[in-house]
Amino acid sequence: MIKEDYVSFETAKLLKEKGFDEPCYMAYVPTNIKHTMRNDAGHSNSMHPDDYYAVPTLQMAMKWLRKIYGIDIVIEISDPSVKDRKYYCIIWDGNNNSHILDLFNSNEEACEAAIKYCLENLI
Repeated sequence: MIKEDYVSFETAKLLKEKGFDEPCYMAYVPTNIKHTMRNDAGHSNSMHPDDYYAVPTLQMAMKWLRKIYGIDIVIEISDPSVKDRKYYCIIWDGNNNSHILDLFNSNEEACEAAIKYCLENLI
């Protein structure tokens, strides 16, 4: 079974700080000593207290960056002929400048890194 890939807790916090307010089916909620992810049935950040964070999928976060900020993230394979592939990101910001991040062990790791880079450096 293929499962959805969600942004990390750190990235969910950054997204909330940058204005992400789309409905998500998951949220990071405070527990005794840390935040844990739970199903939260479509609530957005504005519907949660300050210490709750809506958790989008990687794809949803990338689409939000594209729609709101004109930032496109492209994931490429460094060498498709090898079994142990590595991935890198090309980020096109709203001014058509490119930013390259490399190398990652999986497509999902590359997506997470690119989203976080955009939130910390481009917005």
